[in-house]
Order: sequence, then C-alpha cells, then structure tokens
Amino acid sequence: MEQVQTDMMNKAMYYVVNEMFNAIKNATGVKYFAETEGITKSSVDDIITKIRRFGQPSIVGDFSVVSQLNDFAGFQAVAGDASSTKLPQSVMDEIRRTGLLNTYKGSSVVELPNAYNLTELNKAGDNFKTYLPEGLLFFIPQGKKSPLQVFQKGGLTSMNGNDIITGTEITRFDMEIGAGVAKGQEHQIGLIRDTKYELPQI
Repeated sequence: MEQVQTDMMNKAMYYVVNEMFNAIKNATGVKYFAETEGITKSSVDDIITKIRRFGQPSIVGDFSVVSQLNDFAGFQAVAGDASSTKLPQSVMDEIRRTGLLNTYKGSSVVELPNAYNLTELNKAGDNFKTYLPEGLLFFIPQGKKSPLQVFQKGGLTSMNGNDIITGTEITRFDMEIGAGVAKGQEHQIGLIRDTKYELPQI
C-alpha cells in the first residue's frame, strides 16, 4: 500500500513536469525553447542570456542533462586553439566531489532527483523507466512569481471496504491535482529538450 501511494505521488509530479513541457513547447509568440541532440553550449548560452532578464535563473534537470554542462566549464589556455581547453582546479574539485558543476555563468545548476520505477521497463526493455522524464533542462528565474501553477485539493485520501462477492478487503486511493503554465507567460521559463531521450508522455 505504501508503494501505491508513492507511485501516485510520483505520477503526480510527472504530470506537472509534462504539463510544463507541453505548455512551453506549444506556446505561440515569444518562447525560449530548443530541441537539440545533446545539450549544446550555444543553446544553453542563448537561453541563459534571454531568461536572465527576468532574474538570475536556476538550471534544473535530470542528471542526464545537467551532467552535460560539465563539458562547458573549461577555458582555452592558448587563444584560438580548441585542443588546449583546460579546467581550473576549483572546477575539477567541484566535479570530483559532486559529479556536477554547482554554477554555470552565474546560474545555479540543480539536479532534479529522478529514481528508477522498478515496476516498469523502458521501451527498449533494457532498463527501468524513471519516475520523471529525462532529457529536459529547465531555466527558471529566481525571486519572482512563477508562471507555473500547481493546485492540489486535499491530500492523498483512501477508502476501505469489503467486496460483497469475494469478501476481500479493497482499498481505494484518490488524489486531485491540476497544473498549468499561465497563458502568455510561457516565455518566463526556458527549456531545452535533448532529443536523445523519449518525449514525456502521460
């Protein structure tokens, strides 16, 4: 029963992330969205430049995408020679300790915890699914009201009863949740989707 409750809460969070992805991707007018194979430095730099005008952003995503930012931390020891890229000692220590950069161009890098769902396999059948979508990198400005709104009515409720025919005891769990991004304000959250990963689906 505890696993059922955990699964319901995780599916609710998946729903929230999925709604945010769809709202930003399908927005009309100005939006800061890119789909690339792998997270590219040019896309990250472009979206940071645009989103930063709303406030200093946090870069948030699954380990699969935030770990790709490690490759952008170097500097060229010899100007114009791309093969001479070096990392400062402080950055190497940071990556050694946590596996990730803490900041990129003044923006905090935040890993979104994303555990395996041990009850479902991925499409290829060679690994478990994750509870949240992989391959999504969000740029969320700090210190202002977010256009993402999440509503939950009550908590997770349960009801117990006996099946008249079989006599077995049945437990039912219910949860009411809604999420959406304010129409016309989708541009306040930036998003890059790594196309190497499946599209999020509900």
